[in-house]
Amino acid sequence: MEIKKARTGSIKLASTVEEVKGSLKAEQQKKRNIAKKLNIQKKLLSTTRESLGDAQEKIDHLLDDYEKVACEQGNKPVHSFKIRDKGKGSPMTRDFENVARSCMSTGMSAGAYRQALRLTGDYFLGHDVASNLLWPKQKWFLGQREAAGNVAWLLVMVEAAGAERILQHGCDETGVSGVGTFSQWVRLKDVNGVVKVRVLECAGLLPGSTAEEIAMHVKQTWERGRKAVDALRCKLGDRADELVPLRKGGIRLLRLEALMGDGCNTAKALMRLLGEAKGEDGKDFYGEDAWEAMDAPMKTFLIDICANHSRNYPCAM
Repeated sequence: MEIKKARTGSIKLASTVEEVKGSLKAEQQKKRNIAKKLNIQKKLLSTTRESLGDAQEKIDHLLDDYEKVACEQGNKPVHSFKIRDKGKGSPMTRDFENVARSCMSTGMSAGAYRQALRLTGDYFLGHDVASNLLWPKQKWFLGQREAAGNVAWLLVMVEAAGAERILQHGCDETGVSGVGTFSQWVRLKDVNGVVKVRVLECAGLLPGSTAEEIAMHVKQTWERGRKAVDALRCKLGDRADELVPLRKGGIRLLRLEALMGDGCNTAKALMRLLGEAKGEDGKDFYGEDAWEAMDAPMKTFLIDICANHSRNYPCAM
């Protein structure tokens, strides 16, 4: 019995030992698995640290580039697109007025230019931005067309005022639907010796079509041009003589060297009246004694008949 009990105890002990060994092996395997996982995490952490280092280096380079570009841009003028200024009534900016007048001077109608401007605004700025802009109404563009005409007229007067000589004044009166209209122009020579023709008035409305009434109209238009040039010179201040010089009084009838018309009786009478107006203007500007003392080429003028009209005159054989 005792031997049998000893054998049974030995078997149980051996079984217990095997169980303990199995448990130890399982624990060791778990430890190895954990160690492997830790090694993998360490490698991932190391790789992540390297990636973060590379990313940080790239960010530093980008920041340096940004600061360099920002510094360069800070020294450049900033250009912006702006239609209206702040103030009562939200007036248009001067730059926008200038571009509107330039486009209107090409002959575009107010409606066509407004639509073209909105379409190009959608294209270049994007619809979301362009749709929020307070575009002016068509009536405003109509006003800019008139303003462009006034500016063009003033520039012609400035050019005539500073010309070396006004060689000839030409004009023509014609009826349009029973209404008298008048056009006048000058042929001048600038300080560089270049001869050019400049239109002073095109299809201006006349209060009357007699020679006396037309002569009064010419005097008034030249006086109006002289006042406009004087007003511009006042605005320019110290730079007036540099930018808008005057020669022999500027816009004055005394400078006319020749007169040209279509050859009808009214045109001939008008040219005689303008010749008289030249002498009156000379006396008013220089004084009567000084004017009378001047040589004949200064005081006299030549009357020309338009060749396109005179070529149709009948010739007696």
